[in-house]
Amino acid sequence: LFRFDLGEQRLLLHPTKGLIRHFQILPDHPALYALEWVYNDLWRVDTRSLLTTGRTPLLDGTIVAPIDLMIEGIDLYVLSTEFPALTRFNLATLEKLAQVNFKDLGLTTFRSGAWTLARNPNTGLLYVHLGMTDLDNRFLLLELDPQSLQVIRRLTLPAGGLEMLLLPSKNSLLLSDFY
Repeated sequence: LFRFDLGEQRLLLHPTKGLIRHFQILPDHPALYALEWVYNDLWRVDTRSLLTTGRTPLLDGTIVAPIDLMIEGIDLYVLSTEFPALTRFNLATLEKLAQVNFKDLGLTTFRSGAWTLARNPNTGLLYVHLGMTDLDNRFLLLELDPQSLQVIRRLTLPAGGLEMLLLPSKNSLLLSDFY
């Protein structure tokens, strides 16, 4: 990890063992939460010193290569890509509360491909961008219940990519395309 101090024009380095793919900072919270992709860990990092203050293994046979995370209130959501799945944890205790494996549901023929996660603040519903799901290069946009992680709706997309941005004021999602 590294931090660039914009005021002092100074770079602060913190060597880490692993590969951080995604992190999130909560407002008025002294730590950031980061997903370490190689070892499948959740890291807590002090925002001032950049020192790791906690490391929790997430590898459970379904969570492999965590790629995206989201913190909403007391819930931590972790999206993994190698076995495309979404898991909900209690943020304080890291107790696993719910999990859905998209391959087990028959939503993809491949063993990888869950990429991004978003939450609609107007409805509370979650969205996952999944793909490619078949040899025709199709992707899916999934709408899920935030508590049970049950898939409510799905939309087949002709292509997809690694970015998804929720635009609450327009009540829409913006999705990137690889092709």
